Amino acid sequence: MKILITGSCGFIGFNLAEKLLKVKKNKVCGIDNINNYYSVKLKKERLKVLCKNKNFKFYKVDICKFEKLSKIIKEFKPDIIYNFAAQAGVQYSMKYPKKYLENNINGFFNILEISRQLKIKKIIYASSSSVYGDQKKSPLKENLLLAPKNFYGMSKKNNEEMAQIYSELYGVKTIGLRFFSVFGEWGRPDMIIFKLLKAIKDNKVSRGILVCGSGIGISIAANRHSNIRAALVHDSLGAKMARLHNDANVIVFGGRMIGTDVAMDCLHAFLNTNFEGGRHALRVEKLSNP
Repeated sequence: MKILITGSCGFIGFNLAEKLLKVKKNKVCGIDNINNYYSVKLKKERLKVLCKNKNFKFYKVDICKFEKLSKIIKEFKPDIIYNFAAQAGVQYSMKYPKKYLENNINGFFNILEISRQLKIKKIIYASSSSVYGDQKKSPLKENLLLAPKNFYGMSKKNNEEMAQIYSELYGVKTIGLRFFSVFGEWGRPDMIIFKLLKAIKDNKVSRGILVCGSGIGISIAANRHSNIRAALVHDSLGAKMARLHNDANVIVFGGRMIGTDVAMDCLHAFLNTNFEGGRHALRVEKLSNP
């Protein structure tokens, strides 16, 4: 199978590409603009890993560049496109909303329109839990009311609406994945799990409660007021995505808080230490920036 992944130097795109490349018959084309929203060095290190595989080809291209993007997709002729290229960050969107219009809305439009023109079989794209806004119900489900409270969430809601229209009008098969704050190996340093681990390691943790649960693997909340959720990306990610087959569908990855010891095991392994008071006694109130 020929697979094109945008945002292939990002955390989710990289993990998916690495997983898919383990299947010898797969050929993967990666696209990324390698911007400096977070560590360019980390993105390049991920890329080095992928480039070791002869079935991987990379183009440093911005998905906002319609003609360049169209030329690459036309030449590669993918069976499926995974679109994970986007401007991330809820807080960042409050300072730089225009970046989300350009990258998340216009960029995704380019993916949809090129796919329509070239008759690409299927698009799987990243949406976000931010589309729910301040939804109080739990677990979060696909059919709940969407009311995003920031420009990032709005841009992802717009992606879902565009995908739905392209599916209905032009027959472009699309699947949206409402990810929560994903974390795992090679993860983004600006995400809560890494801030949490660094704060613990630097002895900058005071009071609060760590709540463990499950998304794809783990969900956490820093305290009862934070409403922070996360999903662990692990080896089953590629398999989960490979099984997606519905048209114009939206799927929630994460969304339920269920007590588990998995997160604590990860913290113990990472820090190589025991927490005073037992495995469920870890307390967090204020996290410093990494």
